[in-house]
Amino acid sequence: RSVEWTSARGAGSRMPATVPAGLPDLWFIGRLDRNKGPALFVDLVARVPRRLYGACRVAGPDGPMADGRRWSDAIRAGAAAAGVDLAYEGTPASSELHRRAFDGRNVIVIPSRTDAFNLVATEALAHATPVLLSGRAGVAGFLREVHPSLPIPIVDPEDRAGAAAVLAEFLEDHARNSSDLRERLAAIAPCPEHRDFLSGLHGRIRPGTGFPPRTSGIRRPHPAPPLPCPRVCTEPAAPALTVVVPSWNRPEWLITCLARLAAARLSRTRILVVDDGS
Repeated sequence: RSVEWTSARGAGSRMPATVPAGLPDLWFIGRLDRNKGPALFVDLVARVPRRLYGACRVAGPDGPMADGRRWSDAIRAGAAAAGVDLAYEGTPASSELHRRAFDGRNVIVIPSRTDAFNLVATEALAHATPVLLSGRAGVAGFLREVHPSLPIPIVDPEDRAGAAAVLAEFLEDHARNSSDLRERLAAIAPCPEHRDFLSGLHGRIRPGTGFPPRTSGIRRPHPAPPLPCPRVCTEPAAPALTVVVPSWNRPEWLITCLARLAAARLSRTRILVVDDGS
């Protein structure tokens, strides 16, 4: 899922102008399995005072466990045993998640035991929605290095008491903490006049010049025409643009993608390739 990071001050921005009022809902969004940690999410919520949040919601693809049960059934049973009123939302469309989960008011809890990157975190932050982030997700290292000024709580998911304490502390002053995050995001977002850069990039791709069909060999791709480097409002030492490329068993697609990025000759650019267990 692509994320367009727009300026909080620009027209058409996804960031709400102010933090919406009311208690935040706590959301887990991701595949229901052991690595993503939905059971850890339930345990964290059970340790947080009920007065600090509205609802507890889980959304993401379901699947069978080793003992034959469905993950969604096991999560609901665990929540009931812990006294947590949990709603499983299934797998909502992106537009539904944008409207309900990424509204700037809620808090997205990402308790991954292991995670190559985690695009949910970047999508939440693109909408100025706070996240509680596992330090075992790749995006945590990225944010620490590239955007250390962002006030994002990063925790060890296996230290459940410690992680719950951090979440409770954030929720105690949710409005101020969310406003602080929004202000920091606005300071590093691209300039408003460049918010349509991706549209311009897509417009330069000629029909019939997309990725080649999968074959047994890897063909040398034709370089794409160079693209202008966008001017962005970042510190001079920071990359102007970071491109995240997830890949799974698509070597010829990946080499085509990287060749086109190289041919674009974008200055001050970082490219992160995430191999999703190929």
